[in-house]
Amino acid sequence: MIHTDHEDPAFRYEGLARAAFDNCGKYGDPFGIAAQDVYNSFVPEPTLTGKKALSKVLSKLIVDNNESEHQVTLVELEESVWTS
Repeated sequence: MIHTDHEDPAFRYEGLARAAFDNCGKYGDPFGIAAQDVYNSFVPEPTLTGKKALSKVLSKLIVDNNESEHQVTLVELEESVWTS
């Protein structure tokens, strides 16, 4: 995953989104959300657009890791998006 150690959370979001969608290019996912500027939908307060974007990324990771020990954690994270 790219940008994991970058200090800018927008870069880390892009890295997570691109990794979730098979290491796609910037905006290369089916929803056009794998880009750092989508992070603006999370700050200063999470918007509905931001929550939907993060939920899509996490849902893709849940599907791809359905037999992993991380699935429960991913499901909990996805559910917490809607309470933030």
